[in-house]
Amino acid sequence: MAKPGIIVDIGREDLSLDEIINAMRIKTSDKGAGAIVAFIGFVKGLVDGGRVEKLVYTAYDKYVKEIIYDLTEKVVEKYSNVRMVYVYHKIGELSPGDTTIYILVSAVDRNTGFSAAREILEAIKKSAPIFKLEVREDGEYWVVGDKRINRSELRRKFS
Repeated sequence: MAKPGIIVDIGREDLSLDEIINAMRIKTSDKGAGAIVAFIGFVKGLVDGGRVEKLVYTAYDKYVKEIIYDLTEKVVEKYSNVRMVYVYHKIGELSPGDTTIYILVSAVDRNTGFSAAREILEAIKKSAPIFKLEVREDGEYWVVGDKRINRSELRRKFS
């Protein structure tokens, strides 16, 4: 079987999931795919009891797509039943409810699709050079993985 197709992009626009899903279905159904699993992340409105005003995503644009592609490829190599992957991460200022990331995996079976999508997400959260500033009513926090670092405490510490 040929290597699965991997498409990675970053941007500020919302996407048409119908268009992406239809294109993936057309490209992969004759390769044995029978499922497309989608993970769609969005901005939470409440975190640790603090109301979220916005998230600001920034990325080192020159390399981020290449790094996400490499991370995705490493995950996909473990799954012979994956046929195609589409990853899109938004950057810029996002409000509660706005979509942050789309991960779609076309696979022969749903279990493979779910497993691969989760591993891709975790790899991106852990290793992609995308930086998230969470602006809440109780302060601003840099989010690294699952940890929050109070921005004002960092300023005091290093000034």
